[in-house]
Amino acid sequence: MVKYSTGDVSTSLTLNSLFGFAMVYYTQALGLSPVWAGLAMGLATFWEAVSDPIMGYITDITRSKHGRYHPYMFIGGITMMLVFFFLWKVPAFFLVTKVLLFCYLVVMNLLLRTLFTVFFIPYTALGFEICTDYDGRSKLQGIRLAMNMLANLLGPALSWTIFFSQTPQQKAAGIEPNSIAANYVNMGTGFTAAGLLFVLYCCIATYKYKQDSRNLQTGSTGIAGFFKEMLGILKDKNARSVYLFLFIALVGVAMVSVFQMFCYIHFLACTAFMKTLIHGSSMVGMGIGGLISQYMVRFLSKRGAIVVAVIWNVSCNVILAILYLPGIIEPQAICRIYSFDVPYGFGIFMFFHAAFWVSNGVLLATSAAMIADVSEINLLKTNINKDGSYSSVLCFVNKLAISVAIFIAGFVLSGIGIEGHTGSGTYAKDTIWRLGAVTVLSGPIVSIFALLPVWSYPITREYLKNAREEAACVKCK
Repeated sequence: MVKYSTGDVSTSLTLNSLFGFAMVYYTQALGLSPVWAGLAMGLATFWEAVSDPIMGYITDITRSKHGRYHPYMFIGGITMMLVFFFLWKVPAFFLVTKVLLFCYLVVMNLLLRTLFTVFFIPYTALGFEICTDYDGRSKLQGIRLAMNMLANLLGPALSWTIFFSQTPQQKAAGIEPNSIAANYVNMGTGFTAAGLLFVLYCCIATYKYKQDSRNLQTGSTGIAGFFKEMLGILKDKNARSVYLFLFIALVGVAMVSVFQMFCYIHFLACTAFMKTLIHGSSMVGMGIGGLISQYMVRFLSKRGAIVVAVIWNVSCNVILAILYLPGIIEPQAICRIYSFDVPYGFGIFMFFHAAFWVSNGVLLATSAAMIADVSEINLLKTNINKDGSYSSVLCFVNKLAISVAIFIAGFVLSGIGIEGHTGSGTYAKDTIWRLGAVTVLSGPIVSIFALLPVWSYPITREYLKNAREEAACVKCK
């Protein structure tokens, strides 16, 4: 399970740095408007969402002695990391005008997202095949998410300290490290090298799980077959309830992901070390959520774990809103304990912010395990393995939600007064307050509606056991 999960190191370094730094980089360092940056990134994410089911279908009908997944994982992973580097290393020609910069951002994001799909869809489907146990699936997805968050902690989160520390000269001149393009290029170079190594390791370490697919039964082929298979998956009411839940929940989560980076800089006024702490605590929280999801599933079932996680999600943000928006606690509040100044305003915010991400870890790991169960139910009924298609639609929903969230977030940031600039850049007090408000309120407002579609999800441990027994009886006859 751990060897398989190392593949998420590459995906974590790629996606989490995009979510965490790309919007800030292109707006605060390169001067692009948040609306245009959000549009460019949102379009690319939407394209990735569209291409995910296509890639899932391709893996399902692939016939190779090397299996259905590993050839794509290897080629897609290597090229993905190479393109990722040039997302940060922008050639000088494209910095001449904002139109050229926007076009460059669109093209590079589209290319990166395409290659990410080529790697990630087969990688996700491979996880469905490695573990087929009801509780084991939750464990596998939890470990995978924890690995993702560990990479995020040691990568993007630690980047605030490694790549974005403010020098005395910059501080004297009022220049924020997040406005210096070279810092992002250095970060992208390091992540590219690490990502390449982990792509290679994952492909080699999991090659033993490959299944010669040359003689496996397949569904319909061709363009008509693709649409028929996708329609069949969307008609699966169990899958549909999970997909709809995940879409709604992730819109809220992804919006917070965008807002929180600006919140660290402007609302909390964090130092580089404080940014590392709070960003890192959110990654630790999400990793913990992935790990504890297996125990929550064991005692509550997967639907029960989802319900508890959503309530938890909403509660943490409501507490932050009550404490910080009316000014009960100021974000920069400090108390003196002995000879130390303790930033308790920052500390309390970080605690509940990290707790919020614990709940998201439970949501993501559990929903992936739920779709693995749904895919097995379909296999038992049809005798056709569609792990690639089911996992790809899961990724499609994930990316579609993120695309919508990024697009909305760009307009929200512009609407509250956060505009693109270079250099130091300061905002009015009411603008900063509105930034804090959208950061802590957008998540719960959206996530509370996510419970509706998943409320009647029926697959439990007993349900899956009965389905397996029924399928075995049919084969015996």
